[in-house]
Amino acid sequence: FRSTTLARAVQHLHAVIGQHQKTPTGKHFKISDTRKMYKDFRYTDRPVTAHYTFDDRLFDDVGAPEEITGIKVFGEQRDPMAEIMWERHGKWSRSGLLTYATSNLPFEDIVDEQGNVLFAGWISRFEERLQMRLREMFTPVFFPVNENLIRNHG
Repeated sequence: FRSTTLARAVQHLHAVIGQHQKTPTGKHFKISDTRKMYKDFRYTDRPVTAHYTFDDRLFDDVGAPEEITGIKVFGEQRDPMAEIMWERHGKWSRSGLLTYATSNLPFEDIVDEQGNVLFAGWISRFEERLQMRLREMFTPVFFPVNENLIRNHG
């Protein structure tokens, strides 16, 4: 089960829900590939974060290696996803802008009984204040994965 498939399903659900509201919002919904976003950020002379802070949006494949290491722009280490999420949180709290994300990683760290991190979640790479805002903004939905299904059809 790939996160991109889930992204397309969410896009269709978003459209259907919007049509059945008493007052349809007419909001636009866009899917953004995280890898493409980072490539755009790296190879343009202007900041592209503003492009990703409008419209209801789904970020597909959050936690990709390109994102976790960040990028250098003119010798300065930058984290486009963190910048975008700060902006989107502000718009979410003011106007209800929706942000979806798919990932093959868990939302938060998976820990054992002793508190040892078994598997790092994708928000743990952000600084603590942004992690708190992401917890406000997102409601994680987990889909159990059938390993046999992946081996046979993935």
